[in-house]
Amino acid sequence: MPPNGEWPPVGDREFDFLRLALASRLFPEPPFPDPPADLDWERLDFLLRQHRLTAHFYDLGKSGRHSWPPLFRERLRLDHYGLIIFSDQFLVRIKPVLSALTEAGIPIIVLKGWALIQTIYGGNHGHRIYEDIDILVHPQDADAAEMILKELGWQPEEERRPGFTRRYFNAQAYYLEQPEIPGRVFFIGFHWGLLHHPAYNPEQIDVGELFQRAHPLEIGGVPVMVLSIEDHLVYNCAHIVLQHRSEESLLRYYEIAAVIRDANTSLDWCKVEKHAKDWKLILPLKKVIQKVEEIWPGTVPTSATTSIKKIRPALSEQFIHTWYDTTNFNSSLEHLLTWLTMSGMRRRLSFIWEDVFLKSVYLKKEYGPTMGRFWPLLYVRRFMRVFEHLWK
Repeated sequence: MPPNGEWPPVGDREFDFLRLALASRLFPEPPFPDPPADLDWERLDFLLRQHRLTAHFYDLGKSGRHSWPPLFRERLRLDHYGLIIFSDQFLVRIKPVLSALTEAGIPIIVLKGWALIQTIYGGNHGHRIYEDIDILVHPQDADAAEMILKELGWQPEEERRPGFTRRYFNAQAYYLEQPEIPGRVFFIGFHWGLLHHPAYNPEQIDVGELFQRAHPLEIGGVPVMVLSIEDHLVYNCAHIVLQHRSEESLLRYYEIAAVIRDANTSLDWCKVEKHAKDWKLILPLKKVIQKVEEIWPGTVPTSATTSIKKIRPALSEQFIHTWYDTTNFNSSLEHLLTWLTMSGMRRRLSFIWEDVFLKSVYLKKEYGPTMGRFWPLLYVRRFMRVFEHLWK
């Protein structure tokens, strides 16, 4: 972030060059820009890494690479080809999962990064940095899909109680360790609901309708699906605001802009507004569209920006965002928000019980050891940490 806290910054030479470079992908004119004579290449390298754009920038600027400083060019080349090598390794591990789910008759929607790799990046795995692959299944298929993941050696991250994540959230991380490659771990974001920050009412977003509107896609030759353009746009705006706390990352806003520009007239903005209203995600849509227009004016049709500005969010949605703004996304207080937004009083009460009274094995691992092995004392340590976090 620039010293004055303004984002996107104004009058920042390296940032402006990067913004214009990305605009060359979004608009037919102008072409990839020539670097200013006084460009600070070290700072540009820093910005590219900060915004996770080194690999994509290397390919995007191929017409002018010859004029780049050799060290700068070599760093980006290594990032680009390193990402290709990693993606090849990742595909070897993920294809059996996608194939097994497909053969079992379980429909899959691929979300976020890997969906974008196949669409706006043209299937080139050397463009887009990622940590995992996010897959969405219908809630009724979640148990069968989980069994397949485990049979293939993927393990869920440890829970405070068995089944806790399934009961109260919409996604769970699975990992696959590779003993033959020390330190190398691959991840799957396994979703049976679209959003989990906070844990929205499961009836708020109908997963069945998402599958009905989804489009076919292929990953590594395996047939899967991708969200409709309108669903993708609303979901990813929410992902930026709720999960990534409106982080100042050019990558995320650039990808929103690319989806809009590539869709062109096929993007139905009336459907975008309808889904945002139905899912109570008006504020994320407003925030992200406004930011995209600030960075790359002309990305969104004027009629759409005007219409989106007029939409009024529901009081329940305003409450959630006011909570986040007031608490500065404090994770302990977000836990309370999760409880408040959860559907069903019985479910809320069981969530509190399971969240407060942990199993001794989990408690010992997270907060132990104790003097005299009297593990209930660990509750005192746990609550002290919670209050310390709340204070911060």
